[in-house]
Amino acid sequence: MYWLPGALFILLDLCLWPEAVRQYKVQPGTNEPVSTWSLIKCLLVVNFNHIVLGLPFMWGCYHVMVLRGGDLTPVLPSLPRVVFDILVSLVLKEIVFYYLHRLFHHRRLYKYIHKIHHEWQSPVAVMADYGHPLEHIFVNMFPVLLGPLVLGSHLVTVWLLASLASTGTILNHCGYHLPLFPSPEFHDYHHLKFTECYGNLGLLDYLHGTDRKFRQSANFLRHQTLYSLKPLTQTYPGTKTGTAKSVNGKIKKH
Repeated sequence: MYWLPGALFILLDLCLWPEAVRQYKVQPGTNEPVSTWSLIKCLLVVNFNHIVLGLPFMWGCYHVMVLRGGDLTPVLPSLPRVVFDILVSLVLKEIVFYYLHRLFHHRRLYKYIHKIHHEWQSPVAVMADYGHPLEHIFVNMFPVLLGPLVLGSHLVTVWLLASLASTGTILNHCGYHLPLFPSPEFHDYHHLKFTECYGNLGLLDYLHGTDRKFRQSANFLRHQTLYSLKPLTQTYPGTKTGTAKSVNGKIKKH
C-alpha cells in the first residue's frame, strides 16, 4: 500500500508521462523530471526505514498487542467495531502526530532530525517516509499503531488502518492534485513554507492558529476535491500568501 501507488508516481515523476497528468502538479515546474540521484537517495533511506526500523518495530508492537489482549483470532470483527476502532485511532493519530511533528520543528531539534524530511520542498510520493530514524519511529509509525494498541483492535483492523495511513501519506506527498482524489494542498503547503499546517486533518492547526497564512493563500482555495478535469491551479492561480484573488468571495485580500 506504500510501494504500489508510490511506484506509479515514480514513473510519472521520472518519465513525465502521461503528459496530461502534469497539469495537475501542485507546484508546477518542480521535479519535472525528478532528480535521479535524489530519488535513489530517497529510495535507499525509505527502504532502510521500512526494513531496518519498521520490521523490528512491528514485531515489538505485535508482542505488546499480545500482552494487551488484542484480538488475534481468525474470527473477523463486526463492521461497527472496525469503524469505531478506525475513527478513534485516526483521532489519536492526529493528536500525537500534530504535537510530535510540531516538536520536531522546534529550532533546537529541527536541524538534527526533521530537516532531512524537508530536503524535499516540493514533495514526491515516495519521499513520504524519507526522514531521520527517530522521526520515522515516533512520527510515522507510532501514531498509527497507538490506537490499535490502546483499543486492543483485531489484527485485520490494524492492517486496514496501516493501509489507509500508507496510502494517505503517499497522496499527501505526491505533488499532484488529481480529480476525485483527496487534496494534497494542505501538506504540500507545509513543505513549501515549513512553519504551518503540522497536522493531517487540520483541526488542531485551526485551534492553534498554525494555518493562518495557509487560509490566506490560493492553496487554501485549492484545498478541495476536484470534480472536473480543469486543474485548480488554473482556477486559483498563485501560491504566495496574500496574492490569491478569489472568484467566490472566500479571499478578499490580494
